[in-house]
Formats: sequence, structure tokens, C-alpha cells
Amino acid sequence: MKKKLLLYALIGCMGVSLMACGKKATTSNTDTTEKTTDSGNDAGKSDIVEDQNEGDFSYADLEGYSFDFCSGAGGWATYLEIEKDGSFSGDYHDSEMGDTGDKYPDGTIYLCKFSGKFGDLTKVDDLTYKTTISQITFENKEDTEEISDGVRYVYTYAYGLEDSKDIYFYLKGGKVSDLPEGYVDWLIGKIDVDDANTTLPFIGLYNENAKEGFCGNEAYTEEADTTSESGSTASVDEYYAKYEECLAEAEEIEYSLQNDDMSQTDMNFKAQDLYELWDEHLNYLWGILKSTLPEDEMAKLTTEEKQWISDKEAAMDEAAEEYNGGSIAGMIYNKKGAELTKQRVEELQKYLK
Repeated sequence: MKKKLLLYALIGCMGVSLMACGKKATTSNTDTTEKTTDSGNDAGKSDIVEDQNEGDFSYADLEGYSFDFCSGAGGWATYLEIEKDGSFSGDYHDSEMGDTGDKYPDGTIYLCKFSGKFGDLTKVDDLTYKTTISQITFENKEDTEEISDGVRYVYTYAYGLEDSKDIYFYLKGGKVSDLPEGYVDWLIGKIDVDDANTTLPFIGLYNENAKEGFCGNEAYTEEADTTSESGSTASVDEYYAKYEECLAEAEEIEYSLQNDDMSQTDMNFKAQDLYELWDEHLNYLWGILKSTLPEDEMAKLTTEEKQWISDKEAAMDEAAEEYNGGSIAGMIYNKKGAELTKQRVEELQKYLK
């Protein structure tokens, strides 16, 4: 259920969300870039493609998914969500806190907020579909920067989507050994790529020309480890023990936010830790419910959860926007997320059986 945990923590709002990466890509210097690309190679697949038929994979199948492209250490990341009409939006971030100057002693952050649309999907085989980026727009002009509260903010392109020609979607279940090396390289450390029998456990997105690969996450079915020491689903008592641990850790973070001497940037990250703590606990609880509730009840709850996520994110954005881009907005954004997620955890506890 994570989507923008890093965004406002890094930038303190600044009137935009975040996301960046360790590489600084260059393309057009305009706020909006529109492009149409011809189909190229099929990333190791057959040159024979088919028209998409009813029942084939479509963008509607990506509802509830988010895609991430990031370093193993989590130093930079691009996040992407796709709508059922093929439109997409996302954020990219990177930080170099050692890159300082007289006017920005607290370091440098690279950011990009973007939106756009993919073209029509073409079926390559049962587990592979191809498209292009037909249009992409950036909220802030590339290669521009500003300094605020001791931090330099550099606006750039979305790493992972730059220099794109053909974009491939790889569906779950295909053998990783059959995928192009350029995509598999981004799976190292996430799954066992050396085992010839390893299959892709998620939907992948691959920018073939730049050789950059995203991993899909099912935002509404993300599961933490919910097993007890015996290997069975955690009991109600075991869950509440975890809940008490979460409460105690949350209280420590909140105390630190109120009493420790730290910069606003550090406070933004501390508030992000609080939001992430409750978000992870919500995932833990969700995994237990998915393992214990009847299928029809869980389906109804999942629909409700999707609406709650949408409402939560809107409330977080609204809370941050009240500060009109001020550096405190990052803390407000994440604290609101933590507050609403904690409330949601307590609401869902009634379903424990």
C-alpha cells in the first residue's frame, strides 16, 4: 500500500511531489515532451506480433499496481502507476546530501514529477506485450533548480523512462531465463535469477532502449510475513503483540519529532519513518485478514480498501498543500498519512477472528 512514502519527506512539498535517481538524464528542455515512436526489436522475442484480442492483457489489469525502478540500497527510485486507459503518473527522486554549497549546506535533491500516456498494446506472445510512450509531461522544467531552506532542488527527467522506444510488459509466470539480459540485470538481489526454473513473480515493465526495468507491486494485496513460529497464520494474540510493538515504536518517533533538535529535512524523514511504520503494520494485518476471512468478505473489503487508499492520499495531499510549498509540508504530509493509516489499522482489527 506504499505509494509516496518518500515524496514529501525529501522535498518538503515545494509545490510538487518527488522522485529522482542517481543518473541525470537529458532530453528536451520544455515542460511538456510529446513523442511518438515506431516499433523496434522485440527484446529477444519473435518479430511476429498479433493484434490484441478480447480477453488479452490490458491496462485495466494493472489496477491496483504500482511499478518501481530503484537501486538495491534504496538511494534513488522511480515510482509509476498506470490507469486503465494507459495514462500514467509517477515520481522520481535522488539525493546527494554531501553535494553542498554556501547557499545549500544541507545537500542536493534531484526530483521529477511526471505524467503521460502509453500507446496501444501489441501482443508479442502469451506473456509479453509491447507498447510505446506516446506522451510524457513534467511538472517542472528539466535542468532547472532552486534553493530552499538550505537544500538545492534540481529538476530532471524520470530515470527509467528516458530515451524510450519500445516498452515491454512481462506477465507473471514466465521463465526469467527467457527474458532479455537488460531486464534480468535489474532483478538481481530481488529474485533468484541464476535458477533456470525461476519464474517472474510479478508483472515487469522494461524500457528496452535504455535497458531499464521496473518491478510491479500489487498495492492492494501486498503481504508482510504473517506466519507464527509454528508456520501457521499468526493468531489474534500474536497479532496484538505486534500491534503493541508498533505502538511503542510509533511513540518513540513521535517523541523524537516533538523534542529532538533536528533540521526540517530530518523531521520530514522522521515523519516518513512514522508513516512507513504504520503502513507496514497495515500490510501485516492485511495479510492475516486475507488468510482468514471468507473469499466473498475479503473481496468486499478489498474494494473498500481501494477507496480508502484513494481518500487517504487525497487527504495527505490536501494537508500538505495548506503549507503552500513550505519545507514543513513534508512532515505534515507524512504525519497525516501515519494518522490515517493508524486509524485504518484500528478499524480493520474488528475483522480479526
